Amino acid sequence: MEYTQYITKKRMRAAAICGPVNIPWGTVLPVEGEYITYKGLPLCAVGSQNSKEYFWGYDRDNPQPEIDRQKAAADLMATAPKENGDSLASPISPWKKYGHLEQLPGAWLWVWDSAVADLPRPQLDHLLTCTRTGETPQEVQV
Repeated sequence: MEYTQYITKKRMRAAAICGPVNIPWGTVLPVEGEYITYKGLPLCAVGSQNSKEYFWGYDRDNPQPEIDRQKAAADLMATAPKENGDSLASPISPWKKYGHLEQLPGAWLWVWDSAVADLPRPQLDHLLTCTRTGETPQEVQV
């Protein structure tokens, strides 16, 4: 999803493209091209780790519901389905539509597809419930 503004979800006291910054919580920042800007200077790329860590996309017309949706997406991205690796790796796993397993040295890691973060709030909530309870997800359009 593309946003024309971002809002800080926690104070950003870090190095940025424009140099060290100290941006308070709740500051609304514009997007110019592919960069979130601060005082007219590029702060970070929209898809960067700093963007994910410090900012929520901000919709002027309906900000709180969109911020709540993004919080639910962040919660989902931080969890994995409550199934063992064998069932997740199965070609008939219902979770295959939403992500995949990646092998690390000595472990497997569940990775969500990037399109899942853009799902509407009810679908995110459904997937979150399934990850926590171990239920099989119903069909969710990605």
